Amino acid sequence: MLNRTREQSQAFHEQGTTFVVHFSNPVLWARLLARPQPGWALVGKGEVVIDDTSVTLRGWRPRPFRTAARHQVCIALSDISNVARRGCYIECWVRVPYMKSRPLRMWLEDRVSTHQLLRLLPTRRASESEQPVTG
Repeated sequence: MLNRTREQSQAFHEQGTTFVVHFSNPVLWARLLARPQPGWALVGKGEVVIDDTSVTLRGWRPRPFRTAARHQVCIALSDISNVARRGCYIECWVRVPYMKSRPLRMWLEDRVSTHQLLRLLPTRRASESEQPVTG
């Protein structure tokens, strides 16, 4: 759980719209085997903050033999494409410079917040020429 003061919380909410998400499957049996998403190093409960130009992921990065560390990743909205939703689960692809695009997966607590987050994310679909070349 992210601990912060009331003033910090108000400052975060003024900067953008905040959603509580899980970066790994929130089902009880899956929590025991939770692993960070490749490329994002986030696991468990966190936050997604969306403003006019960017998306900020705030969560926890597991560390071997120690407690988890706070971790934050900022992504430009223009780098997000192919957003898809299934129930309370959202997946999108993020373009990373000089690398292949990476999937970003998020689980939300209810369908209403899932729909609200989906409306704020870009609707752009990556064309065939923008897809990463493998091989």
